[in-house]
Amino acid sequence: MATAFTFRSAGHIGLTPTDDEGLAYCRKRVGQLVQVKVSQPRSLDQNALLWGVATMVFETLPEKWAGQWPDKYRMVKGLQLALGITDDVMVPGKDIVRTPSSIAKMDHDEANAACDLLFRGMARLLNVPVDALLDESNRRAA
Repeated sequence: MATAFTFRSAGHIGLTPTDDEGLAYCRKRVGQLVQVKVSQPRSLDQNALLWGVATMVFETLPEKWAGQWPDKYRMVKGLQLALGITDDVMVPGKDIVRTPSSIAKMDHDEANAACDLLFRGMARLLNVPVDALLDESNRRAA
């Protein structure tokens, strides 16, 4: 499915494809009513903040949590599972398996909501308020 569209404003309101995939999609549907979801791609700044906070948290985990995860990536995936930031995947011949969602594939709003949950989860691991966690991460990044 094509996702690359841009607003057109030359006297009318509408959308026009911005790539070959989008153009091919539109040509197949001339005269048909289609639904379009307009979304903003996830923020790279938000992604950098997430991994900056995750790095700091992983490096300062209290003894209770130290050793729970081998690296910050698995810590984030574990928190995603615990906090319900998941997708259900059907495994052939088996039941549905719950897996961590891919934040990289989320749009801006979905990624912000997921990051907010993850920041709260990481703050709980360190037993600090979320604002203090983010302030310390920003201080270290400066």
